[in-house]
Amino acid sequence: MDGYPVHLEHFLQRAHQSGDITDQSSVTLEDIQLLLQERIQEIDFEQAKQDVFPFVSKSNMLDICLQEYFSELTARIKAF
Repeated sequence: MDGYPVHLEHFLQRAHQSGDITDQSSVTLEDIQLLLQERIQEIDFEQAKQDVFPFVSKSNMLDICLQEYFSELTARIKAF
């Protein structure tokens, strides 16, 4: 796959609605990637794994839940 598309205007509308962005009238792909990277840095992935463990049938599926994995996904986002 060559990227994960995100509709910039729709993202901005939802971010306004949630209150995550209040002072911007436009958003760029770089803005979204930066916001995601900041959120990824805040996550305690070990705690998140423990939280979802009871709901996952194959515990090895949680092995990919690493900061680096989600950072790589963020870098692959593209605008449409």
